[in-house]
Amino acid sequence: ACLCASYARHLCKFLGCPELAEEAHVGGLLHDLGKLVLLDTHPELVRNIERFAIGQGVGGNLLERVALGVSHARIGALMAARWQFPENIHAAIEFHHRPLAAPKEFRLLCDLVYLANLFCMRHSGDLEIDGAEPSVLERHGIRGEAAFHEMGGKLEGLFRKQKEKDLLK
Repeated sequence: ACLCASYARHLCKFLGCPELAEEAHVGGLLHDLGKLVLLDTHPELVRNIERFAIGQGVGGNLLERVALGVSHARIGALMAARWQFPENIHAAIEFHHRPLAAPKEFRLLCDLVYLANLFCMRHSGDLEIDGAEPSVLERHGIRGEAAFHEMGGKLEGLFRKQKEKDLLK
């Protein structure tokens, strides 16, 4: 969650929307809130879904909806609404895997959290560019595999620097 939050904040600077840095940071931090609920209530099922998704190259979000009738993204958004978080944060959580379905007024924020999540998946070796939504990458000037990996490298470097800085405090 901290990695995604950091990436989302830095993406705001890289993509020319620094005014969204705080919202993107919070969205990145909370994007997988629903996973915590699922891990608490159905830990074995979640592990099986993740194993199957990785093994078959299928999105875990889709498998959650098939197996449970709801995704972790939707559960997280419902939790955010229950706790009276702002609507933009509900949207960032709910649409962090499906940014094209996001309400128009929150699409940029949802794109940022989606992209941050993609770069986190790239960081852990779970994703290459062909698993990304091409129109979102294109909309933000990330054209081709080289640009995707270049941006990922920049984000990783900034996160490492921030961690080192925090350790020195």
